[in-house]
Amino acid sequence: MDSIVKGSVTDVAKTKGMEIAEAIMDVDSIVFIDTSGSMEIVDPGQDASRHELARQQLVEIQSNNPGKVGLCSFSNTVQFCPDGIPKIEGGGTNMNAALQWGLQLNGMGVSLIVVSDGLPNRKLLSLQTAAQIDNIIHTVYIGPESDTEAIQFMRDLANAGRGKALTTKEVPQLAEKVQFLLTG
Repeated sequence: MDSIVKGSVTDVAKTKGMEIAEAIMDVDSIVFIDTSGSMEIVDPGQDASRHELARQQLVEIQSNNPGKVGLCSFSNTVQFCPDGIPKIEGGGTNMNAALQWGLQLNGMGVSLIVVSDGLPNRKLLSLQTAAQIDNIIHTVYIGPESDTEAIQFMRDLANAGRGKALTTKEVPQLAEKVQFLLTG
């Protein structure tokens, strides 16, 4: 899918006749969305994968907050997604790479929102990197309620980032959870 999401950084830049780099300066939050292999799971009662449902929710979030929410996808690597569409990579959960990307935003007053369904490849390193980030880090866990280790890690990550940790057993509630984090 090669379209541009309404309200994404690219959409706002085009609408206002500015460069994407200029539009990024108006972003208040960056959502880091996990696009690892486990996000391709279709949960019971759903008709699409976690990734597809999250993508639909991210479209709503950007549309409701034009130019205020940047998007990065992460799996083995991190990719900035100015068009508002997360890149599907599959693979592992290199959350530390996402947090290293977020570390570059220190001092810019941009909050980070990490959305994931599981544990990162390197938990301790991810928490150590999070502790170096000046900006607030919020988390939204979107996996099964039975994965208490992953839920606890996401809480620990939010604590390290002085943010809030939210959980949702249903991906379709993601927009509501992220909107809550955006508005405080």
